[in-house]
Amino acid sequence: MYSIKKSVSAAVVILGLSAGTVHAATTYNNNFTMLDGGGGMVGGTNDVVFTWDGSFNTDPNTAVSNASISSTTPFFGINWTAYNVKIYGPGTYTISTADTAGGTGCPTVLQANCASGGNYNVTADASQVMVHMKFAWGSTEGIDVVNVWQSGSWTSLNPGNPIFKGANGTYIGPIYNLVSTDWDGDGIAGGGMIDGPFQGFNANFNVNAVPVPATVWLFGSGLLGLVGMARRKKKI
Repeated sequence: MYSIKKSVSAAVVILGLSAGTVHAATTYNNNFTMLDGGGGMVGGTNDVVFTWDGSFNTDPNTAVSNASISSTTPFFGINWTAYNVKIYGPGTYTISTADTAGGTGCPTVLQANCASGGNYNVTADASQVMVHMKFAWGSTEGIDVVNVWQSGSWTSLNPGNPIFKGANGTYIGPIYNLVSTDWDGDGIAGGGMIDGPFQGFNANFNVNAVPVPATVWLFGSGLLGLVGMARRKKKI
């Protein structure tokens, strides 16, 4: 049974990483929804531009940027930029939000304007991927945003949570092939930010990747089925 589990886990990693051969196109009219700590709508936009090369990071210590997210719509009247966007395959990760002025997290600001905090502990299961990005808003850099994405409908994955449907771009939801989920289990989509000016707020990005990389959610259920079958055989 141990060898079967190990083989299935290896297959997940290998097949997931093989998505790196996919050259993903840029997609438009993706969604940004910001919710406050009580789950109320704060703002957002539907003109998010998203590109991903289809690869996966597996270790925060060696992770590299493999995607981009951008919008020309200000948030509360102030322009924002997402950078160092890193997409990870399924797994459990500890993400540090510590930054030093002049480093990759806060490249152009003084330490006083560099968001820095504790750690995120995040799990993406076999049908999910995790994205960690830095966020610059006005004079503040290094704001950390973590989403756990799953293919499906915002309405089904985040019942009772509003999604931004306003102007700036065209709202094409609620179905995306990368939907932000409530990964910290507090009933509010996304995960509460722990550094910067929006601590406790939940920044959600809902995007489409075209073509869809050969990610683990396309075959994860089948591989997990092998584990279940092996368990049943063991009991017989």
